[in-house]
Amino acid sequence: MSDIVLDKPIRAQDWRLDVITADNGTPWRAIRIYNWKMYESLDTETVNIPMKNAAARVLGNGHVQVGFKDVPAKTTVSLYDSSDATKPIATMTADKDGNLIFKPLAFAKLPSLLYYRSQVAGKDISNVLAIEVPKEDKEISKVELETAPERKVYRQGDALSLKGGTIRVSF
Repeated sequence: MSDIVLDKPIRAQDWRLDVITADNGTPWRAIRIYNWKMYESLDTETVNIPMKNAAARVLGNGHVQVGFKDVPAKTTVSLYDSSDATKPIATMTADKDGNLIFKPLAFAKLPSLLYYRSQVAGKDISNVLAIEVPKEDKEISKVELETAPERKVYRQGDALSLKGGTIRVSF
């Protein structure tokens, strides 16, 4: 994020944005312009924690744990269950620079996305960013050999061939 303070006011009808870098901290390494704001005085919005520094992992039984790396000290991070929610489902404040790991969150149905905002004391809250919640791992409930492989006799040192065999795995 960049803040540029001009020495004297400029009155204009049109503005042009010159992009000089192709990485804004997202995993997709692309340019996206969000919340371009122009003020008469300095903007006091908190800088976002980049999406590449946010992760969610499924712990099983409807529980998800969320973590952030490289969080500045005295930054409060709030998690939300929808992009337009106003009440957070969890909030933590970083005591020092580094990682911030939330306690596991319980859900009746796992969400596909969780949302977060950050705020530094004395500044406005950041805009909303999303974290993808990975799909829960499947457990194998049954393995059945439906058709035996063609080759059934081996000598010591022969490689195993499963050609012609069919195995059914149930989840």
